[in-house]
Amino acid sequence: EYIWEQHGHDVMPPEQLEEMHRQENAYAAAATEREKLEELYGSPYFARIDFREEGEIAGEQFYIGRYGFIDEDMEMPVYDWRSPVASMFYDYEYGKASYTCPAGVINGVLSLKRQFIIEDGELVSMFDSALEIQDEILKRMLSSGADGKMKNIVTTIQREQNKAIRDESADVLVVTGGAGSGKTSVALHRISYLLYRHKETLAEENVAVFSPSGTFLGYIQDVLPSLGERNIRRTTFQRFAGQLLGKKAESFFDYSELCLGGHMPARRAKYARAKGSEKFADFISSRAKVISERGPHFSDVVFLGRTLFTAGELEKAFLAQSARLPVEERMIRLRNMFYEKLAAIKPRRVEELKKHLTQEKGEEYFLSARELTAEARVAWTREFKAAENEYNKRNMINAHAVYRRALEEYFGKVAAEDFEASAELRYEDAASLVAIKCLLGQIKPVDNIRHAVVDEAQDYTYMQLFALSLLLRHAKFTVLGDAGQRVDALSDPLDLNSLGGIFAPRSVGIRRLEKTYRSTLEITRYSASLIGADCSDSIDRHGEKPRVLTARSDAQRLDMICSALAEYSHPGQGGEPCSTTAVITRTLADARRLRAALGDEYKISLIDDADASFGAGAVVIPACLAKGLEFDSVIVDANFGDNERNLEYVCCTRALHRLTVIKSPAQG
Repeated sequence: EYIWEQHGHDVMPPEQLEEMHRQENAYAAAATEREKLEELYGSPYFARIDFREEGEIAGEQFYIGRYGFIDEDMEMPVYDWRSPVASMFYDYEYGKASYTCPAGVINGVLSLKRQFIIEDGELVSMFDSALEIQDEILKRMLSSGADGKMKNIVTTIQREQNKAIRDESADVLVVTGGAGSGKTSVALHRISYLLYRHKETLAEENVAVFSPSGTFLGYIQDVLPSLGERNIRRTTFQRFAGQLLGKKAESFFDYSELCLGGHMPARRAKYARAKGSEKFADFISSRAKVISERGPHFSDVVFLGRTLFTAGELEKAFLAQSARLPVEERMIRLRNMFYEKLAAIKPRRVEELKKHLTQEKGEEYFLSARELTAEARVAWTREFKAAENEYNKRNMINAHAVYRRALEEYFGKVAAEDFEASAELRYEDAASLVAIKCLLGQIKPVDNIRHAVVDEAQDYTYMQLFALSLLLRHAKFTVLGDAGQRVDALSDPLDLNSLGGIFAPRSVGIRRLEKTYRSTLEITRYSASLIGADCSDSIDRHGEKPRVLTARSDAQRLDMICSALAEYSHPGQGGEPCSTTAVITRTLADARRLRAALGDEYKISLIDDADASFGAGAVVIPACLAKGLEFDSVIVDANFGDNERNLEYVCCTRALHRLTVIKSPAQG
């Protein structure tokens, strides 16, 4: 480290530098292994299965933990939960069982399934596990309090969840399911599984998770580190697009706030819906194809009154190149021809400039020939820059200009003018610009991302997924969504069961998580009734019935919220802890007004898009930021319209144990 900091690369031969990097990587790997072993020391395993392979007389015992390890005798006393043999713990009851390993399918009989709870090195409890007991363990875990962070579920992964986690049958796996079915947990554990399964070809830096908001990113930030994966890229689509375009893009949250707050101009709303559509994606693809096949509009290249290239010559040179090359690469090759011309002109032009400077200032002005030559070269650089700028302006492709022309052709002049006049990069334009730049080769595919998770995909537009598919052309995907939780009322609904066209030629598979786990049965039934969803397959965990109250004035509404906050600060009838409580409002403006009205009497935090995390206690949070989160108790300040049932459903399904819904008389 000292040599590196003091002298850098210069004093070190390449082979020594390579060896230093190898040792550094080995040290980092050893440090990671040490951390895992230290974690195992407190809780080395959580399950044991006894399995007798077909054709064998005696069975084997397999202990299963968060991590596996090998001892000095090269034995494996604990198997990783992601290992092939461990899959039987999640998939089978006593009796015939099998698992798939590199040697093929291993059949046999499972004679014991035992679970352990070990804390700080102490065995707390142990029991032989059947399906009913597993449900009881899961209910016990769900009955514990939320603390503002999602946790790993390795000890309670359910059979259908395990199937989705280990499903590698398609390049793109679409996982659908109702609120509380564990879609996000499945995706995060799936990342851990794939990194374990393909450790030779897939590393942490090759994986990206796209979440709906910064708040949600903070909520899930501990899950992957608790599974041993600490360097996964986590972002939102808009943030990612803005980085690629070099300009901050309007977030989904800000866009949704405009819609829900009634501040979205009607004209923009109309254009926004169309810009996210499959039809518009096809249109801009066709425009890019025309440019690729025919070339852009070229202009003569003139330098100091001399024509270096005619427009026809540039067009001919463009079309002479392989059509397989990206458009931008072909354009750069043409510009290199321009640079070569200027390089050939430079010596003669510098001599001309020297004569001009001598005539203008006199020979005595320059102290030496070297000084004269230096000033002539400075003058040449100015001419070169001016010529280069003119070339770029007239003969390089400007993606913004291409997009503007596409808008004018598709929608009319007003839409193009609106785009040009906007100071910010609007939510609905970001994906289209990324797609155009990808199609023209101005944004190169992000080849180092080989697997991407797209969460809350029901609120993505066709154009956004299309842009991601272009950007991550070599990546496989896990796409998560639930049509019942769609809150973007402007864009055309995305059919999550028909994404083959977007991701072609990649294969697409679908897994449906049928069972929901988060909320009590009473909350699940009430929430499902809002959108007519089926809740027949829900975990049988009971609690208080949701309270639906009617407030006839703002003052009464505030009193009801205050009463519920005071009540939820104490355990419920079943003794459930309420360490986290959320008051969910329709918009951020509503949340800010409510927080101000509550005053200093209540220790309650306001969550907005700038907050990446929250902990135990009470929060006021707008509905769009509550997507994907969960709280012990929820108070829904339900000022929703009849066409916003999905948003109300999202709010109500955030509650694990207790729910109060406050409506106005008009809402019933």
